[in-house]
Amino acid sequence: MNRIRLLMLILALVSLSACTTGCGSEKIVLVQPGIPLRLAEPVNAYVYVPVDGVWVKSDNRVEIPLGYWVIQDPDKVLNHPARRGVD
Repeated sequence: MNRIRLLMLILALVSLSACTTGCGSEKIVLVQPGIPLRLAEPVNAYVYVPVDGVWVKSDNRVEIPLGYWVIQDPDKVLNHPARRGVD
């Protein structure tokens, strides 16, 4: 009988620890569209560049250094309520 109780206790502790640790250790942060971001580390990505008034996707990935600002649409960001009083 004691053996069954011990096994049940071990099973309960394992189940409890599995529930408290979650499925992964990564933290996901969702960012609202239009909010300016600053890169915390370098990023390799395709970029769009203006060519004769048209936005053209780069042929290769380029490295964007850490610290660069990333914005969705300059007009939306410049007029965003969070920027009021800034300048």
